[in-house]
Amino acid sequence: MQSGGKSSGSLIRPPTVIPIPSGWLRWPSRPGTMPGPCANRSSKGTVPTMPNHPSTSSAPRLLGSAARAQRRGTLVYTVSRANGGIVLAPPARARYIARTHHAIETATTWAEFRRLAPRREYSAILRHWDDDGEPRPRGTDRFDSESVPGYCDGDYPAWLQQEMHEHVPAEILRRFATRQSTFLNGSYWHIDQERLAELIVVLEGLGYEVRDGSSMGTWH
Repeated sequence: MQSGGKSSGSLIRPPTVIPIPSGWLRWPSRPGTMPGPCANRSSKGTVPTMPNHPSTSSAPRLLGSAARAQRRGTLVYTVSRANGGIVLAPPARARYIARTHHAIETATTWAEFRRLAPRREYSAILRHWDDDGEPRPRGTDRFDSESVPGYCDGDYPAWLQQEMHEHVPAEILRRFATRQSTFLNGSYWHIDQERLAELIVVLEGLGYEVRDGSSMGTWH
């Protein structure tokens, strides 16, 4: 999957993948696990409870005021409903992916999808028809999420847990994240949601503003 633009600062590239034995997909489809995104457009399985923005007053302040004084930008967080891990992204990137998900999950015609989706994503999807030498869907044609190449397999749109190294400092990933693998969708950064309060303290100490982005829709 393609990722968003790179930010400045100390970043890290994905290390060696640590395989996990459960054979996870991004959206597990084995019996007894959460259905994939196309299994039911109105309900995508049980969504983990999103913790309230935690109080960090009792958490240890690990960095000095000089580090906190240098503002480095804003990150939003949510919990992945696929694996229960924390997802971090810049607000603009999260909004872009949320808009794409919303368009795919709610549009009923191709004209409606064109209106709802980011223009770049709409054009990229239609190029699949051009590459196959097929006529493009008409605006009045019925739209379904299964029409979007890669969506039901979890390959589209971008999976932001895979690109956290482009937005989150290397020291944060070394301390809080593990690299886990999926059966089909590659590896991703996993941060246990139980560490959210401590994570926020450290990010704020590095100069980041951290916000709860769970109300923005699906962007993970």
